[in-house]
Amino acid sequence: MKIAKIRSGYVEKKLAYETKANYLEIRIAKREAQLSRLKKRLHNNYMASPSWIDEIIKPIAEEMIKHFPDRQYDILGPFGLTCETAIHFYLNGSDNIESCLSITFRPGDLDKGEIKIVDYSKNTMRYRENTLGEINGMNYPSVPIPKDADIQWLVDRIN
Repeated sequence: MKIAKIRSGYVEKKLAYETKANYLEIRIAKREAQLSRLKKRLHNNYMASPSWIDEIIKPIAEEMIKHFPDRQYDILGPFGLTCETAIHFYLNGSDNIESCLSITFRPGDLDKGEIKIVDYSKNTMRYRENTLGEINGMNYPSVPIPKDADIQWLVDRIN
């Protein structure tokens, strides 16, 4: 057997290996580019995620303000571990907290669009002073909003 034949066998196998490796590298590069595009789309989708403040609280405020024609509203929050978010209704042209009407919400199961109101008339004293629970207002219970509640139900609970 001639050395040239042995060498040519190697060259053929090496060429076949490199051809297959190049083909696989091209397929990997295409998949990586596709994966990169999909990750970018996913990121953009996260950025477009609906906000419960914009989609639930703000429309509630827009409806509630109709019951207070002499007032303007401001949405504050979310704050703390419980994501408390309040709607404050100030007299027109004023930001005087003493004449402010207010209602505070906490999110429930947001996958179901659930929100609750905070009942500041009951202090459960569950959390000791200066604990995270107490500092975050968790001594005040969340009250579920009935499924059949209307805006008037919320207006009746303003303090």
